[in-house]
Order: sequence, then structure tokens, then C-alpha cells
Amino acid sequence: MIIDKIKNIFGQQDNTLYCYTNHSTVNEFGEVELAKKCLPEWWKELPSVSTEFTSAYNFKNPSSRDIFHSFLPSIPTVKHCPAIQGLFTTGVIIKAWCDIKIFVSPEGYVDSIQKDDRIHFEGLPGQVHPYIQRAGFLPNMAHWKIHNPWFFKTKKYRRFFWTGAYWWNPSLIENNIHIVPGFIDYYSQSGAEINMFLPIKDKPYEINIKLGDPLIHLFPLDNNPVKIKRSLVSNKFIQSLFNPHLKFIGSAHQTKSSRLKK
Repeated sequence: MIIDKIKNIFGQQDNTLYCYTNHSTVNEFGEVELAKKCLPEWWKELPSVSTEFTSAYNFKNPSSRDIFHSFLPSIPTVKHCPAIQGLFTTGVIIKAWCDIKIFVSPEGYVDSIQKDDRIHFEGLPGQVHPYIQRAGFLPNMAHWKIHNPWFFKTKKYRRFFWTGAYWWNPSLIENNIHIVPGFIDYYSQSGAEINMFLPIKDKPYEINIKLGDPLIHLFPLDNNPVKIKRSLVSNKFIQSLFNPHLKFIGSAHQTKSSRLKK
């Protein structure tokens, strides 16, 4: 770790997350930003101390509210929480590159469209993993994978934690959209597909994701900084980033191990 810090100081370590796409509109309008540079409005507007008391129990009786207010003149907000502060200053936010509409049926069938048809990966905006692949887990929710037109690479092996950008986009929580979390690296592979679980309801419904909506929060699992470099590349270059499909067991580890030995 000390050696890494010395290399960072003297600029000898490449901490860049290279973001590639072969779609000009994605490169122009799609945002992959450092978390600390795209703080959500609610966080920026939140004072560090609140002088208006609102009970955690939401008392409807005004007299009860007045009683508590008399001995709690001010309350520190979550801006004083070191854990939350770290959340907003660490990692990378991936935002929606265009408007996306997802349809969910009462039978659990899911389909989707993206506003820019040219962005579709191999002609498809997304795909489903069948329930049998997770039998027994979240049977009342449907799976959908949004094909991401961004591909990521790093020049060295570096692990990241992938999760939903819930504190940037509370509608994910409000609509019970669960982004599948996981540990990933962009040295042995480059895909950035967005897997999610969606509630199955009695009636069909749709989810509307707007251009610029935060979707993913990507955390580095080290203390090194992250630099972002976006590039518009050719179809041939994107094809060169594709890896053979990795099985759930064995081959992913074997592929990673063989590349790290080089």
C-alpha cells in the first residue's frame, strides 16, 4: 500500500478507468463521473444542522412535537456521518445514457426499449436470466439485464464493488428496484451489464428511466484514486474487448488467473 501511494505521488501508477463506447450519442450524453463531482441536489441542499425538529415517529399531535422541540433546538443531519460522507466522495457513478422503458407483466415477463435504437447490444436492449438459475431466491421478483453500451478497462488488476446508486436515485428504492451487487474487475473482462430484480405485480406496469438518471455506484476496493477517461471507438475495437462467455463456476477464475500471470 505504501509503494502504491509513492507511485501515485510520482505519477507512475495508472489508476485510470478507461470507458469505451462505439456510439457517438452515448459518448456525448452518457455520463460516467466521479461520485464527488456529481453530488445529488438533495445532498447539496441539506444543511449540516437542522433547526426544525421532525420526530422520527412523525407525531401528528402538534403538542407532542412542541414538547420535543423545546429540548432539541438543533439536530445534526446525515452530513455529519463519516460513513455517509465517504459514500458521496468515493467511486464512480454510471448514469442512464438515454431514456429506457421497462415493461413487467403479472406473469413475470420483462421487456424493454431504449429511446435510441442504435444503442441496442446485438439488436437487444436487454435480456432475462431464467428463474431456474436462482431457484428459491426472490420468487416474487423478475430479472432483467440492461445491456450497457459502455465497456470498461484498467491497465492493472483492480477490484471494484458494483451496486445501485441508491443515494443518488432514491426512486430505485421507492419502486423496489434491486440492482444486483457484486465484486468485479476490468482487467480480465470489460462488461458492465446492469442486472436488476423487479417486483411482479397483479397488473402489468412500466418503469421509466430518464437520460441522466444515476443507476450504478462503482467503488474501488483500494485507496488509490480513480481517473476517468471516456473514448469513442470503432466497432472492431469493441469486438476486441469481448470475452468468451464465462461459466458460473471455474472458468472465470481460470481466465483471471491466467491473465494475471502474464
